Amino acid sequence: ATDCPGEGINPIGQSIAKDYDFTSYDQVMAWFCEGAEFEDILVALETQSVTNEPADEMLQMLADGLSWNDIWILVGLEE
Repeated sequence: ATDCPGEGINPIGQSIAKDYDFTSYDQVMAWFCEGAEFEDILVALETQSVTNEPADEMLQMLADGLSWNDIWILVGLEE
């Protein structure tokens, strides 16, 4: 991705990783470099913290065209 940072630390990615002890900065940036938006990464990690569903699976569902509402229904969250 053209927006994917090089050697420098991305402060947004760093902040997201710091808030979730079950992920790492490298993982957050890998998702970002694969095309996920930081906002969606944050939503996926927050959803994982509530449901224990893997964030990477939810990000893949999102990339496959599902909405967050669809994903939340699939993982057992109610609106």
